[in-house]
Amino acid sequence: MLKKLLIGIGVLVGVVVLALVAVVSLVDVNQYKPQIEQAVKEKTGRTLRIEGPLKLSVFPRLGIELPRTTLSNLGADRTAAALQSARVSVALVPLLSKRIEIDRIHIDGLAATIERRKDGSTNIDDLIKPDPKARPAPPGGKAAPLPQFEIGGVELSNADLTYNDLAAGNTMRLHQLNLKTGRLAPQTRSAVSLSSQISATRPTLAAKIDAKGDLDVDLERSAYAVGGFDLALKGTLDKQPLDVTAKASRLAFDAASGGLRVADLRAQARGRVTGEDFDADVTAPKLDIAADKASGERVLAKFKLSGAARQLNGQLALDGVSGQAKQVSIAKVALDATLQQGPRKTVAALTGSARANTEAQTFSLPQFAGTVSLDDPSLPQKTLKLPLNGTVDVDAKKETAAARIATTAEGSKFDAKVNVAGFATPRIGFDLAADKLNLDTWFPPEKAARNASATPAPAAKGGGVAPAPADAPVDLSALKTLNLSGEARIGQFQARGIKLSNLRAPVKAANGRLDVAPLTAQLYGGTVTASVNAQAAGNRVGLDANLANVQIEPLMKDAVDKDLLEGRGNVKLVVTTAGASVDGMKRALAGNAALQLRDGAVKGINIAQKLRDAQSLLSVAGVGKSTSHEANAAEKTDFSELSATFAIKDGVATNSDLDAKSPLLRLGGAGKIDIGAGRMDYVARVSVVGTLKGQDGRTIDQLRGATIPVRVAGPFEKLSYGIDYSGAAQEALKSKLNEQLQRQLGGGSQSTPQSGATPDKPASSRDRAKDLLKGLLGR
Repeated sequence: MLKKLLIGIGVLVGVVVLALVAVVSLVDVNQYKPQIEQAVKEKTGRTLRIEGPLKLSVFPRLGIELPRTTLSNLGADRTAAALQSARVSVALVPLLSKRIEIDRIHIDGLAATIERRKDGSTNIDDLIKPDPKARPAPPGGKAAPLPQFEIGGVELSNADLTYNDLAAGNTMRLHQLNLKTGRLAPQTRSAVSLSSQISATRPTLAAKIDAKGDLDVDLERSAYAVGGFDLALKGTLDKQPLDVTAKASRLAFDAASGGLRVADLRAQARGRVTGEDFDADVTAPKLDIAADKASGERVLAKFKLSGAARQLNGQLALDGVSGQAKQVSIAKVALDATLQQGPRKTVAALTGSARANTEAQTFSLPQFAGTVSLDDPSLPQKTLKLPLNGTVDVDAKKETAAARIATTAEGSKFDAKVNVAGFATPRIGFDLAADKLNLDTWFPPEKAARNASATPAPAAKGGGVAPAPADAPVDLSALKTLNLSGEARIGQFQARGIKLSNLRAPVKAANGRLDVAPLTAQLYGGTVTASVNAQAAGNRVGLDANLANVQIEPLMKDAVDKDLLEGRGNVKLVVTTAGASVDGMKRALAGNAALQLRDGAVKGINIAQKLRDAQSLLSVAGVGKSTSHEANAAEKTDFSELSATFAIKDGVATNSDLDAKSPLLRLGGAGKIDIGAGRMDYVARVSVVGTLKGQDGRTIDQLRGATIPVRVAGPFEKLSYGIDYSGAAQEALKSKLNEQLQRQLGGGSQSTPQSGATPDKPASSRDRAKDLLKGLLGR
């Protein structure tokens, strides 16, 4: 009986197989391609194209092979995904019991692009959104059971997957991707290996990645784990070498509850960034975050950054993990870091607690505190300590972060608020308030490098800045990616020697440009209103400043350590420049300036005294002589009013309208100030309009009405004043000749008889001129 039954079953199976073979032989499956493509169009709104013949096989398994196939984006002809070929085969008999047994899935040349638009939507939202017709499981009810399936393995070769984030301006790509798995089922363990080239645009990344491990899958519980995880990535980041390795005995993730389990994780990263070597090491011996309870051992991250100019060492430790999967608490977060920059050493030690909500994707430091200390031999106090306290909040879903930091230092109080929106292209807002801030106390200006051929520059005085090295670089490229807005308010502020009070500075940076406007402050007894801008394109800087009613002497002493002028008044400055170095920017200065002062003095020379001392030169023996004197800060020439305008081009300021007045003198002049070369060549013309009488009683009334040239020349560090006594004598002669001729030839009254004259015989014009010359020459 059994034999007959087996024969019957064999005959039945044979008939079925023969029938399927007949179907495959007699039916052209390709005639259904249009119906398949039309069905996809109607169901998804996308265009499916099968660009070659379909191949169907029956024995020993039911299989189908696809030729090159493409799928478009929704409502567009642009290709969203494509593959060169695919093969899949299914066992027939298990289908009778509603089991799906697939031998292996082979996919070659898969290319797909996922695009995230600026509004946050993607080009695959229509494919992954829930079916509105699907009925949700009743409350407390069970979801529909998963279909039973088994896949012998998946092989993906030569794949190219691209993620284009238009919102962040970043593109990530996995190409030459090869993936191979073992058996897959609703509950299974499978060996998995992956290799691929990976690239990104922001930051620029190009690397080779290899990963392997044993994948545990439980679809019923939505739980996934990898045992014996091993990853290696090697390539370049921003064109600098990068080498990353990660190993763990187990990594597990529960998608339903958000649970995470880590065992024996160690990750290392080596490479270079901005020309410096970096080294990072993360260890997590045990971390278990379940739906109802979280625990773990210390997580420790160590980092090191080494370069020619600095070395940074530090570690971040997390202790006391508690809570649950959706709300994790960390009892202690500790950051310790040391930064060495030449003789300057900065040490930071911060601690606080932390909270993280994995469901909402938020992280916060509700309170942190610590100190930052600075040791520097150049600091007046050698050591500076800053106590810090504040808060930090991060929302990963919204891509926002906010922090508040307060500190006190050297009797000054600071309160800063910072917020960030968007992590890939951050938009930074800030608000800084301080009662006092002296940057020169913390970071004294560095002395200029001295060229062997140059005159040694004086040391910076009183926090003033010494001249910058000729080759000091200037690079504004960081502005290209900076998006910043905020305001700084400081009661008393000092930087590079310049002192301001009630400073208010709104700041905005975007699209490669930085603007500080309108900057307002009180400055040396007056006020300043200015706008400053800097642009990455062309490395350009601009300044438009109005100084009103300021004391010019202390301003110049503090700003440039020069004592050239005193007085109170207004200064207008509008300049632009560009260049790759400080010296280049000086030589490229262009714009204009105007100066209006009152009740002041020109420092370095006392012109009135020099003219009194030159009395003896106004003789025949002295005609033709000139003298030069080094500037003497103890001497000065007073004025009641002074005004001048300057045209600036290629780093040279040109003036031709100097106008200074005092009861005794009038000053005009013209010349050039070469800012790039640090030199001046200027000729002032002094006119005597009053009586110059010294303590010895000497006067030089004969110079009244004369114009005396005074030349100011030389490097800024060693200016000299030269008086042209030849010109002064000639001017005196001209002035007196003109005066006497007017009196004599004009018939004015004479108290002394002229040569050859008698009461009965008046002197001739010739005789009167002769006597006039004798008097002027002291004969």
